[in-house]
Amino acid sequence: MKGCNTCLQTAATCTNCDEGYYLASGKCGVCSEAMEGCTTCSSESKCLTCTTGYYLNGDKCTKCSIGKFCNSCNAVTGACTSECLSSYYKDGITCKPC
Repeated sequence: MKGCNTCLQTAATCTNCDEGYYLASGKCGVCSEAMEGCTTCSSESKCLTCTTGYYLNGDKCTKCSIGKFCNSCNAVTGACTSECLSSYYKDGITCKPC
């Protein structure tokens, strides 16, 4: 079963999922398919970490609005708070292409 790392003797019921998956009714769902920008989650509706270009906003991932080419951004302002992605440089609160 895809995403399942521990199951009952009958392989049809999963009891623990790989990172990036969540457990629901004995099956593993993919976090990024359930919620855009989510890399790890504890359920179909509760994200724990977000991919680059997103920030955690409660239980969901929100796309960075100002710092969209940043590794991370401010949850309130959307401004870049870290290094820029490859081929971009930081210019104030945004990242611009090289």
